[in-house]
Amino acid sequence: MTLPILHPDPANPDGASAKVVSGEVGLSETEPPEIITAGARTAITDFPHTDTGNAKTYAQMHGNDVRYDWRRGRWLRWDKHRWKLDDDGHVMRQAIAVSAELFRRAMAIRDEEQRKKALKWAMETQERRRLDAILAIARSLQPITDAGDKWELDP
Repeated sequence: MTLPILHPDPANPDGASAKVVSGEVGLSETEPPEIITAGARTAITDFPHTDTGNAKTYAQMHGNDVRYDWRRGRWLRWDKHRWKLDDDGHVMRQAIAVSAELFRRAMAIRDEEQRKKALKWAMETQERRRLDAILAIARSLQPITDAGDKWELDP
């Protein structure tokens, strides 16, 4: 499966922007996909202030350790050894973490008007309907989406 791998833009070392490079990521039931990092930290791209933008942020932040199994209609999470059913709201806590990340990013904006808009969006993202939208859209995004037809196969 091809997954965009983000690397910091050398022209902007503070990490405010990143360039995309395609890479291959292998998936199996017993191993998580490789963790995509840019140096010492994960490069995060700023997406538009929309539900889809929030879902893309979720996929970028958490896509390495969650899957949505379409065949069975369930979320799975990586527990460092295997894929496990999300039976305790883990993916919702990750969606909440997206709103915290949006708030952190908003606070770093120097332009007061832009910062106010970004803070307003970060606050709106904490609403249940926005959190539900993150998960509803993210389950269709790579690398999260999974047909679910290979989970029972022997590795």
